Amino acid sequence: FRGEKATTFDGGIRVPLIIRYPGHIEENSVSHDTFFSIDLLPTFAHLTGASLPQNEIDGKNVWDLIAGKEDAENPHEYYSITLRGDFHGVMRADGKWKLQLPHAYRVPLRGGRDGSAGVYTHTEIDTSLFDLVHDPYEKVNVIREYPDIALELIQHAEQHQKRFYD
Repeated sequence: FRGEKATTFDGGIRVPLIIRYPGHIEENSVSHDTFFSIDLLPTFAHLTGASLPQNEIDGKNVWDLIAGKEDAENPHEYYSITLRGDFHGVMRADGKWKLQLPHAYRVPLRGGRDGSAGVYTHTEIDTSLFDLVHDPYEKVNVIREYPDIALELIQHAEQHQKRFYD
């Protein structure tokens, strides 16, 4: 995937997850559904009957997705994508579309070796839309080809920005 840790491209945020829960999750099953780590607390609370904190949390119960229930839908409309407190974009909860907002990011010139740090340069990305199903490596900005999708995600980003960053 594009990018690496310390970027908000999928190479920096996508992580595999293995869950074993005999009698509840089919053995050797695979899911390509999208959810973020913020959903683990409310999902585990649901499974154990534990109470959630009184304060508002971002995560939601995604047990139906994890369990592979037929017609399960992600309870989120979108996920925000941040790095070190900086808001970089949003991803639609179905995992198909990702909007990157303008920001600087690092690009490796030379990888680290034997514990030493690599060498990086910085570049910038403008507002960009990626179709993660057909372009999982985030190579082609399709913002002009899908203006309605871009507008939907830009509106989510603006609402998120006002709510959490203004």
